[in-house]
Amino acid sequence: TTAPDIDDSALDNLIVECDGTGNNGAIQDWLDNNGGATATDNCGTVTWTNNYGGAGSDCSAPIEVIFTATDECGNQSSVTATYAIEDTTAPTITTDAADETVECDGSGNATELQAWLDNNGGAIAEDDCSAISWTNDFNTLSDDCGATGSVTVTFTATDGCGNFSETTATFTIEDTIDPSFNETLPVDVTVECDAVPTAEILTANDACSAAIVTYDEVRTDGSCPSSYILTRTWTATDECGNDTVHVQTITVEDTTAPAFVETLPADTTVECDAVPVAETLTATDNCGDAAVTFDEVRTDGACVSDYTLTRTWTATDECGLETVHVQTITVQDTTAPDFVEALPADTTVECDAVPVAETLTATDNCGDATVAFDEVRTDGACVSEYTLTRTWTATDECGLETVHVQTITVQDTTAPEFVEALPADATIECDAVPVAETLTATDNCGDATVTYSEVRTDGACVSDYTLTRTWTATDECGLETVHVQTITVQDTTAPDIDDSALDNLIVECDGTGNNGAIQDWLDNNGGATATDNCGTVTWTNNYGGAGSDCSAPIEVIFTATDECGNQSSVTATYAIEDTTAPTITTDAADETVECDGSGNTTELQAWLDNNGGAIAEDDCSVITWTNDFNALSDECGATGSVTVTFTATDGCGNFSETTATFTIEDTIDPSFNETLPVDVTVECDGVPTAEILTANDACSAAIVTYDEVRTDGSCPSSYILTRTWTATDECGNDTVHVQTITVEDTTAPVFVETLPADATVECDAVPVAETLTATDNCGDAVVTYEEVRTEGNCVSNYTLTRTWTATDECGLETEHVQTITVQDTTAPTASNPTPVTVECFSDVPDPDVSVVTDAADNCTSVPTVVFVSDVSDGGACPQVITRTYSVSDDCGNTTEVTQTITVEDTTLPTFTVPGDVTLECDVDVTDLSITGDVTDEADNCSTDLEATFSDSIEEGECAGESMITRTWTLVDDCGNTATDIQIITLMDTTAPMPTVTIDSQLDVTCDAIPVAPEIDFTDACGEVVDVQFEENSTKQDNVVADYTITRTWTVTDSCNNTAEYVQVVNVAVNETRSALREIEFCVEDAEVDLEQYLEDGVARGGRWTIKEGLINLIGSLIRPSETELGVYTVEYTETVNDCPQVREFRITVHDECVVLPCGQDDIVVSKVITPNNDVHNQYFEVNGATDCGFTTNVKIFNRWGTVVYESDNYQNNWDGTTTSSAVGSSRTVPAGTYYYVVELENSGLKPITGYIYVGTK
Repeated sequence: TTAPDIDDSALDNLIVECDGTGNNGAIQDWLDNNGGATATDNCGTVTWTNNYGGAGSDCSAPIEVIFTATDECGNQSSVTATYAIEDTTAPTITTDAADETVECDGSGNATELQAWLDNNGGAIAEDDCSAISWTNDFNTLSDDCGATGSVTVTFTATDGCGNFSETTATFTIEDTIDPSFNETLPVDVTVECDAVPTAEILTANDACSAAIVTYDEVRTDGSCPSSYILTRTWTATDECGNDTVHVQTITVEDTTAPAFVETLPADTTVECDAVPVAETLTATDNCGDAAVTFDEVRTDGACVSDYTLTRTWTATDECGLETVHVQTITVQDTTAPDFVEALPADTTVECDAVPVAETLTATDNCGDATVAFDEVRTDGACVSEYTLTRTWTATDECGLETVHVQTITVQDTTAPEFVEALPADATIECDAVPVAETLTATDNCGDATVTYSEVRTDGACVSDYTLTRTWTATDECGLETVHVQTITVQDTTAPDIDDSALDNLIVECDGTGNNGAIQDWLDNNGGATATDNCGTVTWTNNYGGAGSDCSAPIEVIFTATDECGNQSSVTATYAIEDTTAPTITTDAADETVECDGSGNTTELQAWLDNNGGAIAEDDCSVITWTNDFNALSDECGATGSVTVTFTATDGCGNFSETTATFTIEDTIDPSFNETLPVDVTVECDGVPTAEILTANDACSAAIVTYDEVRTDGSCPSSYILTRTWTATDECGNDTVHVQTITVEDTTAPVFVETLPADATVECDAVPVAETLTATDNCGDAVVTYEEVRTEGNCVSNYTLTRTWTATDECGLETEHVQTITVQDTTAPTASNPTPVTVECFSDVPDPDVSVVTDAADNCTSVPTVVFVSDVSDGGACPQVITRTYSVSDDCGNTTEVTQTITVEDTTLPTFTVPGDVTLECDVDVTDLSITGDVTDEADNCSTDLEATFSDSIEEGECAGESMITRTWTLVDDCGNTATDIQIITLMDTTAPMPTVTIDSQLDVTCDAIPVAPEIDFTDACGEVVDVQFEENSTKQDNVVADYTITRTWTVTDSCNNTAEYVQVVNVAVNETRSALREIEFCVEDAEVDLEQYLEDGVARGGRWTIKEGLINLIGSLIRPSETELGVYTVEYTETVNDCPQVREFRITVHDECVVLPCGQDDIVVSKVITPNNDVHNQYFEVNGATDCGFTTNVKIFNRWGTVVYESDNYQNNWDGTTTSSAVGSSRTVPAGTYYYVVELENSGLKPITGYIYVGTK
């Protein structure tokens, strides 16, 4: 029970100098020596321990360590010693403070100076034992020009034990910025020679001093007097020599080509006897004279009377600019010869009334014409039905032809006629279908019978369908008259909506989208009801899910639809009020990440951006997330943590919060360096050698251990090897990799003989089964055999499945299956039936299987014959029908045979062509009520034929005139075609018209002149080829009097029809004059801008003129000091809405202000004030003025030209205070240079100006 005996005679309290690494070596030696103490035990050995917790001494304060001696039985004795780590080493300045130079901002650059001081001039220091604090000796800046200056500052870095190091740098404020122009700078321009702008008067400002502007202009001549370049240069210079230069280049040129005076002759096409004489044209130019030259070129055409004249007029001014006009005159002979006699018209006659052919002659406008005649007979369906085509061709000497064709149709064409009024097509509601009419018919040649049929075609719904009723009257010759009545039965009435109970819904957001209340409202169709005249009503709506935001109403359209799709709609709204904060469905989650040594900023930002994983929902609006993150706690190394509150705010301002913590720790296991061996399955003779693996860890070294375990399987060659590699780092994190190697025998036996393949055979050719054997790589193998029969769809159709199975001693099997398909695949045979030809569709015979006479089959004694289909080739005439029969045996094998049935009709239809007509070109030539229609179409087999036409247009001399050759064509259902010709002549005699009414006269005032209207013209027959607009005014420059504007539109169409439309605008000019104003100036006054005397709201930049007297007036500027004493009258004229407004000023220049009891040298003005209450230079003073009897007026400006102080009758009392907003909320101007203007009333002296420095430090 006796504790060890400690000898502390050599006990040492350790004191060491901080070495920057924790002094672990010296302290560990001291600890290993137990602080110098020794111990003995009466019974055995002694073990020493201590409670040292790591170096923690600060500025030599001692740290106590308890050393404990323990014997083998656990008895203990203790002794205490201390250690201390002294720090006598100053911090190390790794980066010295750097000089900084900034641009003067006029107020001491306080922000930049303070930032430089706060950043210790950019200096950086390090200390191994404690934190560093920085101080500096900054006092004030030196007082250089303006608000510039400099200061040299010493920065001191002090550690926790008072050790310090220093670094020095200089902060300088300088002025290097050029002055800026105040006005908008004139840009480079290119102008005509009569429009050179006046030079601008520019001023400038500078951040640190006043600036003056000088001006220079240089002219560089060009190729002619009106072509030159003006280079204007303005130079702004401040008091520090910084300057800004602006150069404007004005290019003066003459680019306007001359203009023809007369109306230019247009292109034209004329007959050879109507060529116009060439016009004589003249021209004018805006800068001088212009000469016109003329040239004409003739280009011959196909004959003497066909040629082209190209006439060219060229107007050239003194600078070589040209305007060219070209007129093309096309001379031609386009007039064909004309027949003299009346032309025989087409006609249809009975066979006993064929007329004798006419004898025709012709004339031509340019020479003789001959007429040739030809007649062709085309036989019809019978002897008495045929067509005579008679053609007369008149030809002139130039080969132009006029052809007249007369067609005489000889036939018997009168079809029967219905007796009663024919029922018309009708569209009715489903409950009003009329009863079919009973019709009878008569015929001019005999009796007629009437047949009737009705076909119903169903529509899109039950109440929509079509009844097609057909009555056919047929005479004894087969001529038919057919009347078809179409009755469209429909339901077009939409449901009737009663919205008297319609309800606009407002509900409070319930967190689930208010689906219940909204669905009830939707199911009730918002309170609306509907009925339909023909059936039931179905309701729908366009509701797309709850989407109301902060009670804003959402519109829903309710639609009532009946059974036929007719719809009516009504609109109502719903609104979801939102007073509920968002619901945080998933709270923000704590996140712990592995230390990456650099603060894990990416993961931290991602966690913050993801709101810590928090999820919030709000049924009524979008959610916005914010958080209160500031910084991570400073724990060991780069680890740390922070607790963040995330706030979810909805669109209506309601919010909810959730809190989570982000932590950085080190828990990563080491990683293997090599590619890890994967699990494998191998044959017993292919086991791989174990890999040698190494590992690495992000935080420490790692070692790898290896182990292997074998597990036997079902036989000696079947087992499992489990190999384990374990990588462990110094922190106890480990990574284990296990590889499993499966050793096995997997090879199945193999058949020896060639394996029988699958086969398809006829029922009498089934092969005998093969005998198979097998071998195995590990031992013997036996083969078993089995056969299975599967019946098919008939006796001769079945399947044999034969299976051979080879098995080795380990139970591994190889199986081979052969499938033999036994079948009957031979189809029966038969010949195609004999073809048939008929005249009409009614003659086509019904299907008859007996036409197939030789059907036979190899397996079935009597094959079955059935009708399949009739298929038309779609031909017009003949039309071929292919009729198909199918021949089948007992097993379903089939053969198809076909019979061809030909239907052919060859008789032409008949009609009477309308007569030739001449019409105005703007008629609708497709309107057959104007041009004539064919009304007597007939055919021997087809009904309801309609003659069609195609037009061949021969253009006339202009776009609006033409001759249409209309070819009428009548085609029956079999494509038999009859044609005839009608001539339609179109003429254009009407000029173009405006699309709107043009007022012929307008009476207006000068401030309400309407702009010339943009008039569109239209022509009835063609293009408006030329619209000339001209506007003339009797207004004279600088003359105030009523005047007239005459606007003329001259419009011509392509046929040279011309009209002129004139509008006269009578303009009354009203000049407004303001009352005379009196202005007085002293003869000593400097330059004065008269525009300052204009009232507010009066536009500047008008015209100043001298009305009376001779005064030095430049623009709006006068100089009283350069003007004789006297009274002058000037006027200022501005134009408002084209009306002059005149303001008159009477200016008196006098010398009553010239009082000179004292000179300017007697006035003394302060140059500096320092209002710091030290008595010296406390106020800005103007001394000497009072003694001379002057009244002093003072203005003080800052560097930007803003008035910071102003006083009339100044009393020498300004100490830098101001009420101007130019210095913000401060009542005192900042230190710097200011500009003063001192005016001495009644002194006759010029204003005294200069600079004053205000020092507030």
